[in-house]
Amino acid sequence: MKKSALYIALIIAAMPVFAQTEITKANDCYNKEDYQCAVDNYLMALDKKSYKEGDLYLVEYRIGDSYSALKQFDKSNEYLLKAISSRPDYFWGYLTLADNYYDTKKYQEALGYYQKAYDRATEKYDKEDATWWIANCQYNLKNYISAITEFNKLLLRTGRYYKTDAFVGDAFYSLKKYDSAITYYSKAEISYKAVDSPLKLIKCFKGKSYKELGKYKEAIEQLDASIAMDAKYGLPLWEKGIIYALKKEYLNAVEWYKKALPFYSTKPTDAYILCGNISACYQNVNNYAEAVNWEIKKKEYSTNKYKELSKIASFQYGKLNQPKEAAKTCTEGINTYMLEPADKLQTLGSDDYVKLNAIAGKIALEKKDTTQAMKYFETALKLSKGNFEANAGAAVIAWARKNEADLKKYFANIYKSTYDTLISSKKDIANVYGRAAHTDAYINKSSYYSSSVESALKFDSLQKEAVLLWPVVLTNGSAYTLNSNRKACISVLNQAIKQYAADKSYLSDLYNSKAVMLDSKDTLEIRKTLEEAVKVNAENIKAWDNLMKYYGSYNNVTGLVMVEKLITILKKQKDNASTASAYVYKGDFLWRLDKKEDAKNAWKEALIWDANNATAKERAKMQ
Repeated sequence: MKKSALYIALIIAAMPVFAQTEITKANDCYNKEDYQCAVDNYLMALDKKSYKEGDLYLVEYRIGDSYSALKQFDKSNEYLLKAISSRPDYFWGYLTLADNYYDTKKYQEALGYYQKAYDRATEKYDKEDATWWIANCQYNLKNYISAITEFNKLLLRTGRYYKTDAFVGDAFYSLKKYDSAITYYSKAEISYKAVDSPLKLIKCFKGKSYKELGKYKEAIEQLDASIAMDAKYGLPLWEKGIIYALKKEYLNAVEWYKKALPFYSTKPTDAYILCGNISACYQNVNNYAEAVNWEIKKKEYSTNKYKELSKIASFQYGKLNQPKEAAKTCTEGINTYMLEPADKLQTLGSDDYVKLNAIAGKIALEKKDTTQAMKYFETALKLSKGNFEANAGAAVIAWARKNEADLKKYFANIYKSTYDTLISSKKDIANVYGRAAHTDAYINKSSYYSSSVESALKFDSLQKEAVLLWPVVLTNGSAYTLNSNRKACISVLNQAIKQYAADKSYLSDLYNSKAVMLDSKDTLEIRKTLEEAVKVNAENIKAWDNLMKYYGSYNNVTGLVMVEKLITILKKQKDNASTASAYVYKGDFLWRLDKKEDAKNAWKEALIWDANNATAKERAKMQ
């Protein structure tokens, strides 16, 4: 019960002195706060109707009030409703009924009855009391503006009302009106004595308000004052940690978080958050060894330890380069998860289990154990089809095996989720997007891969597949886009030529791509670049094709010499179709050099190598 001893005394004084034995005994028990005894005797009196006419509402009220003291609120409400039914203007019936609803956190119902109590109050003090509780209901219902309005009606600051300004401050704080909160917290300080323990709360929340305003100096002053009043009060210690973290003074933040932690050791949720804050601070100073230690500590308070295990494994693998330790963590998490009962698995979810399998798969892949790696990746993908790391890992294996069906499958899923930078390096991510673009371009025969090329180059400007596909994207786009990006693209190609000089096949492709990107007016540079492409790799048919086209436009004599080299190469490769095309080029060169009979013979030769070569058929008709 919330009523003061003064209120109880007033009620007792107003109660008639009954002659009946049950009532007398009940009143005696009630006055001695023996409420079960009071209930038993009042109920007996009701059964025997041994009470004065007109006093029924008082008996019903006292039964209800006694049940309230015994925390039997449903029975209490039953009799309090009877009391106010017997006497609709009875203030105390409404007030106690409202108290019951308030104590059971049914604030909306409580509000209604406090309002009815207020309407029936005849004494100024009773109206103040009802107003106080109306304000508290509004606050708990998060109707902060209404709460402030009601609190500000209160004139007294004695008794419980000394908290009024503090509550108004809290309401303004909840409304994020921190200047107003500070104003009322300052008023509240006047009502508190220096030795009052609530004063430390005022100082702390005043500090929190300054923090929200970015006034860290003033915030720390208030928090220090709160700590000085009670060194075992954890909240200001915690808040100082937050402020130093906001100031990016992470090691100072860690110091204060650690000071706060002992005061929250019995509060798992708070301890969990604090350990997480400490871990985050260590991450911000790149001390992932300590971050791991605090994730392990955090796991002690966790309701889902797999979340911490997946993070620990991520740090060990991605930041500390400890694949063996990461593998142990993954094994611990995976094996434990598999033993969980089905109903708990539904609560836990599978995201962290998926991540543990993806990390374990990446580690197995690095050890070249592709069989085990695929088991982990497939386990992850059964639960999360779009998991980036699992698809990426499986795609690495498919890429090495040149398995087009698997490349299509895994790269199609890549776009369904995002990467985790803790366990995927920029180079890893770039390779995924670059190879996905290559798969789209050359296996899926799609023209929609430009965004993948851009993503790959964002993470690694020299990602192999993306470097070669960027010129294709640009030449297939608008003239404006091509001209705007030509210089940048050629610069990337030149860098790649230097970096990949040892890879002759790829180097030849780079020269060919550079030739395609050069301005068409720069004919000499185009020729040199294409000749370098076929010099580096004489079997690069694309480069030869472009070179033949160049000679056809600018130098038929050299073209005639070079095409003989090409024909020799293609014959060795036993590539009949390409050999036929080369003879077509030879015929074209001869025709332009006015050697028409030789040209016709070359076109006839083309048809010997490929009878279906349409160009050779057309050329053979020429006179």
